[in-house]
Amino acid sequence: MSRNLTTKSSKRREKERQRRIRAIIKAALELFSEKGFENTTTDEIADAARLSKGLLYFYFDSKEDIFVSVLRDGMSKLSERLRKNIDPDDPPEKQLISFIETEYDFYAKNIKFFKLLNSIYSGYVLGKISPENRDKFVSTHYQEMEILQEIFEKGKQEGTFKDIDTEDLIFSLAGLMHGLLIMKPGIKDLEKLKNLTIEIFLYGIKRGG
Repeated sequence: MSRNLTTKSSKRREKERQRRIRAIIKAALELFSEKGFENTTTDEIADAARLSKGLLYFYFDSKEDIFVSVLRDGMSKLSERLRKNIDPDDPPEKQLISFIETEYDFYAKNIKFFKLLNSIYSGYVLGKISPENRDKFVSTHYQEMEILQEIFEKGKQEGTFKDIDTEDLIFSLAGLMHGLLIMKPGIKDLEKLKNLTIEIFLYGIKRGG
């Protein structure tokens, strides 16, 4: 009986801990995407999460830790969605189409996260955080890049894609997609952007394309 009560109590505490962490990450995403990393304070995050500043620091060591946690949370969700939507048995061409469509759909539904992520790609914010936290972000971001790497390598091995350096392909696709998303604020023409990316990129790297 006592053991059951202890187990239930532990589960409640863990549930409450996760709820508070989620509240902090959600509040921080709103503020960071609106005001930027440097202009957001931990006081503002605590107020938005409806927690005391002391409790905020119980879960996170610094504003930087919160910032990286927000980024890793979003990137992990994106990678999970990609793994779910891309069938490993599909031909590489279909896998790449699924990748492109999933990325656009995810960013369209998470525009604040995309805005925040774009500030990272500029290199300005990444240069201001500790090497340890930078490595944490890069390792999470690599999950997404690894999926794309697998698709390109499979396509080249099967002779579907041209023999172009995989890293060059990854950064070329990322540059095209992010550039289009930045130039189309609000992503009103989502289907058009998907089709344009597929037309320009996919059929540009296909053999005979």
